[in-house]
Amino acid sequence: MKVLDLVDDHSVLRSIVLSLLPGVLILLFLMLFAPPANHLGISSTLVIFTAIAVVLVPFELGYLLILGRKLNGRFSLKGIILFQEKIPIWQFFVFIPLLLLWTIFSFAVVSPRMDPFFINNFFTWLPHWFFANGLTQNGSQNPKAVLVLTIILGFVFNGLIGPIVEELYFRG
Repeated sequence: MKVLDLVDDHSVLRSIVLSLLPGVLILLFLMLFAPPANHLGISSTLVIFTAIAVVLVPFELGYLLILGRKLNGRFSLKGIILFQEKIPIWQFFVFIPLLLLWTIFSFAVVSPRMDPFFINNFFTWLPHWFFANGLTQNGSQNPKAVLVLTIILGFVFNGLIGPIVEELYFRG
């Protein structure tokens, strides 16, 4: 069996399911654990970062490793991760600063204006714990240990491991 055989068997419906399923699993985790966590004074943001660690990473890596087993006869990513061509180094120096500026602009300028609009006009039916912005708005209400844990998990799983696994997953 070759990678192309695995890709040929990949229908549009399967692509849609595999694209949406990790988000659905994180949503289910959030719905299950955010209310009791909020009751204990733990922000939904920490619950989401925990979901990345215990739901997203195992599911996506597990799926890729299962594909690797079908292809290689053992759990492996060999031959599973496609699109590995190197890009010219100059693109790093051009696109990374541009993407960082766009991210800062989006989170500092656009999001504070757009989030309340959408929450207040379209999502008033959702409970307050559903919105992860509580950590930044009510950070002083969280115990210091919770804030430190949230920052560490956010950096490790939302900033490093999660994006790397997501990239591998969508290339695989």
